[in-house]
Amino acid sequence: MSEAGDPIFAYEDGVGILALGVVLKKPSLARCTADSGPYPQSSEIVKRISVEWDTTVNCSSSEVYGKTGFVRFTLQERGAKRGSDDDFLYELRERSPKWALQAELVREEAAAAKVQAIERSQFSPKDREAIQKARIGQGRYRTNLLLIEQRCRVTGIEDAAHLIASHIKPWTMCEGDEHWDGNNGLFLAPHVDHLFDKGRISFKDDGTLLISRFQDRGVLRAWGLPEVLDVGGFNAEQCRHLKIHRDTIFERTRSWSALRDAARQATV
Repeated sequence: MSEAGDPIFAYEDGVGILALGVVLKKPSLARCTADSGPYPQSSEIVKRISVEWDTTVNCSSSEVYGKTGFVRFTLQERGAKRGSDDDFLYELRERSPKWALQAELVREEAAAAKVQAIERSQFSPKDREAIQKARIGQGRYRTNLLLIEQRCRVTGIEDAAHLIASHIKPWTMCEGDEHWDGNNGLFLAPHVDHLFDKGRISFKDDGTLLISRFQDRGVLRAWGLPEVLDVGGFNAEQCRHLKIHRDTIFERTRSWSALRDAARQATV
């Protein structure tokens, strides 16, 4: 069953995808009425989904066929056959500003839920303050990070005043000491932090820079960022957190609902 934040497509045979929708809330079951549309019986129980449509996202049936090899299969069925790395599905989602906005709302919701969980937790007042400061890159977290990282791995900038203390494993998914663990962070220049946070770049354990297939390389060139780079290896704890970043953030290999659920699970 679809969840809030999931994508849904309007598709017409012989025409193609007409729009991308973002599910606004969990679907509900309802009985059809006489004016419910093309259902055979007014007593039929159907799933009602509240959707916000973005008609700027569309493509012809020939493009769908060219990208997936299927026309009559739904994208959901196609995704199930290929797994979570369905390039075409990701590409369609990336075309939608509304989808990006929904992603931000999901992250904000998860962050708010995490703050509430911290307030209800058994953390000491000192630890609660440290966690809250870690959220904005200050306090104990930034101090601990300085013991591990002293520069931006990509740009080489060393002046910490111009660097962001970025969590590798997202803050909303952190548990306990991970909030202020220096091994769960990188000092990144603001534009590099933006790419890392959005899943447009990541790193292999050996330090190889990974660039999303969907990142505009012209942006990287305009920012003076290399497309091939070895930033140096990471320690074992950093590698553990980087795997989570690659699995959940880089190229958004999981749906937003899955990311939201993972963030909520981290608050339990």
